[in-house]
Amino acid sequence: MRAGSGRVVATLVVGTVAFLLMGLVGRAATFPGATLSLVWPAAGGAVLVLALVPRRWWPAAGALLAAATFGVNVLTGVDALRSLVFVVPNVVQAFVGAVLLRWSAPTLLVGGGRQPMVHLRDFLALAGACLLSSVAAVLAGTVGLLALGVPWEALDALLWWGRNSAGALVVVTLAALLVPAWLVGRPGVRVERDEPPTRPVELLALVLVSAGLYLAVFGWWSGLPLAFPLLVPTVWAGTRFSPRVVALHSLALSVVVAACTLADVGPFAQADTRAVQALVSQVFIGLLFGLGVLLALGATERRALHRGLAAARDAAANQAALLSTVIDSMHEGLTVVDEQGTVLLQNPAGEELLHHSVGPRERLAESPARLRTADGQPLPPSELPFVRALRGEEVQADEVHLSVPERGPDRVLSVSARRLPFVTDDGLPQAVVIYHDVTAQRAQRHALESFARVLAHDLKGPLSVVEGWTELLVHQAEEVPSVPSGDVLATLDRVTGAAAGMRRLIRDLLESSTARDQQLRLADVDLHALAASVVAVHLDRARGAEASVEVGELPPVHADEALVRQLLDNLVGNAVKYVVPGTRAEVEVRGRRLADLVEVTVADRGIGIPAADREAVFTTFHRAGGSSGFEGHGIGLSVCQTIVERHGGTIVARDRDDGPGTAFVLTLPAARRAG
Repeated sequence: MRAGSGRVVATLVVGTVAFLLMGLVGRAATFPGATLSLVWPAAGGAVLVLALVPRRWWPAAGALLAAATFGVNVLTGVDALRSLVFVVPNVVQAFVGAVLLRWSAPTLLVGGGRQPMVHLRDFLALAGACLLSSVAAVLAGTVGLLALGVPWEALDALLWWGRNSAGALVVVTLAALLVPAWLVGRPGVRVERDEPPTRPVELLALVLVSAGLYLAVFGWWSGLPLAFPLLVPTVWAGTRFSPRVVALHSLALSVVVAACTLADVGPFAQADTRAVQALVSQVFIGLLFGLGVLLALGATERRALHRGLAAARDAAANQAALLSTVIDSMHEGLTVVDEQGTVLLQNPAGEELLHHSVGPRERLAESPARLRTADGQPLPPSELPFVRALRGEEVQADEVHLSVPERGPDRVLSVSARRLPFVTDDGLPQAVVIYHDVTAQRAQRHALESFARVLAHDLKGPLSVVEGWTELLVHQAEEVPSVPSGDVLATLDRVTGAAAGMRRLIRDLLESSTARDQQLRLADVDLHALAASVVAVHLDRARGAEASVEVGELPPVHADEALVRQLLDNLVGNAVKYVVPGTRAEVEVRGRRLADLVEVTVADRGIGIPAADREAVFTTFHRAGGSSGFEGHGIGLSVCQTIVERHGGTIVARDRDDGPGTAFVLTLPAARRAG
């Protein structure tokens, strides 16, 4: 025999024995001279014998129940014919009850499942199965007794139904609450019961109050029809204790009610006939047990609901906090706008990008901020990104120009918008707009485009020279037997010059890249010594007579020495180069300490820079007016600005105060050591 079958057999045997014991208890609870007992817990035992075993074992279980029912009745003095008749209603109740439980409460242990009873709906299904199966049992028993010619009245049928319903409800409910799944060979399922905390003191008080109240009603005031106070302890228990405790408490009180009624004591014994006494006590037992369990399960569900709501509230709060943190930490601006253009939500990045021009609950139309197209035209209200999104259009990475008067330069924004799937409290549709500043990227793109154009133009000339003079050398070598060396050298000088021009352009481009991307190696730098060495190199190139460079006192700085050398080399080189032809270059390099900064001025007596070009000269590939006759590519000053700004300083170009020429004034961090 398999292990599973062995467990089923054991369940059948134990269930049948329990049924026998319940039957004996029921037969003992019979009024003298009566046929039907006051209580019949065996009705619940019969349902459980089938409910706790697989369906394929039901025929065997039914046979065992039939034999046990017949035996109980014969052993307690019922004649054999009536005992056979009583077999039918017990078996019918067992099968009908088991089928109804499997249909209405399939997750419960008593319904073929694996879970204990924790929900109110499960108890209602269980109670319905007990009541309906008792109806079926009464109908089957009534037919049998009428067939035997036994005198039978409607009150007898009602009494039978009451005792079977009460017995089945009590026993099946106790099993659903107390019997673990493993006991009948089923793997259990862990269920959160949400039971109240153990209250031993209150439980003791409940027991004492229940005992005192029942003693008073069934003892001291037994002659008075005072049944309603007996419900008070049940209501107390149902609202304060777990369903299992309440079920055991109600079982104990039910036993007291049945025993006292059988002893002709208490309010239920005041009825005129035994049948009415039995019926009233059965109804009270069912009400007592059902009320207690209903209240306890209701309280359990309320606690579960409160716990679930608290967990949902905490989860929602955590989710809201998470989303708020994510939104606030975004580098992109985010704004939620309703159909009327009212700002409902805006993150800090959005406030910064819009120059704090509009805040929550303010309308976009009232903001000084204006959106424009790439050609500078105002964006029509119907073409605003959030309006288009609310119309159902796809707005993805559209570029607009943002202008806020007196709050900083115009910005280029990349904007995406989408309609939200829910409306505001006022029923207005809303959209989320996400935007980020692409001004720098667009400037870089324009610089790259300019770079490509300049590179193509500046390399095309030297390459044309190389190609042209190389072809001439080839032609002379092929056509002229002997070419004078002077002619060859002159041609090669032109080729070498063109190659040198390309090399200088490439050098300038590399310097620009280095100034922008090289990692800073900061240290205290002797700026005076560094400037003197740079000036010496340029004087050697100019052979001394063509340039005069004066280096004043320069405080030390905290900077990248290689980049500062490149910075001074470009500035001094430009000052020496951009002079009126035939005149001598005069350059001054001086500095002074300004708090935590060192201000450096490189001034010349050169051709000067027109006022309109003094900001643009720091743009890559831009050449100021009047410089077209000088060699260069418009990269050097852009490199200077990059180096200075990477050190946290500034650089500007201005006219000299004491005559013609240009002064470049820049700041660098002062050295950290004294001196």
